[in-house]
Amino acid sequence: MGDFLKKKPQYSYTIRLLRDSKAYWPGFFALLVLAGISALLQTRVSLLWGELVDGGIMGDKTTVASSFLYLAVFCLLQAGVALVNDPLNAVTTEGMFNRIRERVFQVLHSVDYAAAGKLLHTGDLVSRMGSDMEELCEIFAGQYTWYLYTAGEALAATAACLFLCPVLGVLYLAVLPVTVFLLQRLTASMTQRQRSASVDTGRGMNVAAETLHHLETVKAYGAEALFCGEFDAHIDTAARARAANERSNAAVTGLQYMTALLQLGILFGGGILCVEKGLISAGGLIAFAALSRKVKAAVDLLSRMAGTWRKSEALSQRICELLDLPGEDGERSAREVHGDIFDGEVQEGMGGTENLPETDVLLEIRNLHFSYEDKHVLEGLRLSIGAGQHVAVLGPSGCGKTTLLRIICGFYRCGRGQVFFRGRD
Repeated sequence: MGDFLKKKPQYSYTIRLLRDSKAYWPGFFALLVLAGISALLQTRVSLLWGELVDGGIMGDKTTVASSFLYLAVFCLLQAGVALVNDPLNAVTTEGMFNRIRERVFQVLHSVDYAAAGKLLHTGDLVSRMGSDMEELCEIFAGQYTWYLYTAGEALAATAACLFLCPVLGVLYLAVLPVTVFLLQRLTASMTQRQRSASVDTGRGMNVAAETLHHLETVKAYGAEALFCGEFDAHIDTAARARAANERSNAAVTGLQYMTALLQLGILFGGGILCVEKGLISAGGLIAFAALSRKVKAAVDLLSRMAGTWRKSEALSQRICELLDLPGEDGERSAREVHGDIFDGEVQEGMGGTENLPETDVLLEIRNLHFSYEDKHVLEGLRLSIGAGQHVAVLGPSGCGKTTLLRIICGFYRCGRGQVFFRGRD
């Protein structure tokens, strides 16, 4: 039973959730198509600005008028894409994760909750499921959609730059990733040192707090020097890391200016040479500059995209662990017991999905027994609560109050006894 977490999937956990959510593939495909349309519209708008400038330089009023007209049309189309994208994105992602929530509740309803908690070592399963899925839903609906549109615009802008001037496009696209990579590598070490300094500062504060809390004991054993030395070591390490970051900050600032000047020099210096040689028009150079910003925005986001993917993988793995919890037979997972947990409808019997018969007794518990391994918590409990009654469960810590509530909600399976809600077991 304990080996089920050791199995590694043949694909990523995020891809697994998407793969099993086949009912929402059309929605995600529509979002992909909208991202492509938006990228083409953005690229066409940039090219139209270039045509508008060229028409103005040449004094061609027809070109200027038609460019303005097309700009207005494409801007309206972009607004239409945005109006369609937002509700479609919300419906698709919320629908997908609402379905996953329903299936996870089914899984928790069919497994040994206490044993599952020991296997996962991550605290309360219901709280974990709720927070993880809320965070992952925000990643799908917000960040992944943003990355999709940014990547689509960058691909279309790259193609347009190479079309406008292949020589300038190849030169700029070759230098841009190198400069961005150098900056990210240098700032990564600074981020690591900052994180290390924060950790050491926190440890030093913990040592100081513990020393003050147990001051009499520390003095009785003459351990003041020991704790002071440990505190000084953590604070000194944090101070050295911050000092190193301050020295590196000047280098990073200088490198940022240098890379920005290099990119601008290639873009405008090379662009002017290309204009003089007739390789690109003045309006085309302006369009190239506008498109290059979209490429740079995507390259700057690469490290953030990687971080978001790692976070998404961690959250998806935790959700998949819940979906793969062993069933009560100890061999098959709850996913196997329920079959395809994503594509079917909610099974009858899940709380709140059926019409329950009317009765004066809202909740009734008969001869309830529950134990954690060898520790008996509830023995022969009987309880009857009528509709409209207000009942408080009181008792010392460890007497079984939380256990009783979890049994009533169906998160724990009782050893013996029955729980009736409106007359239904």
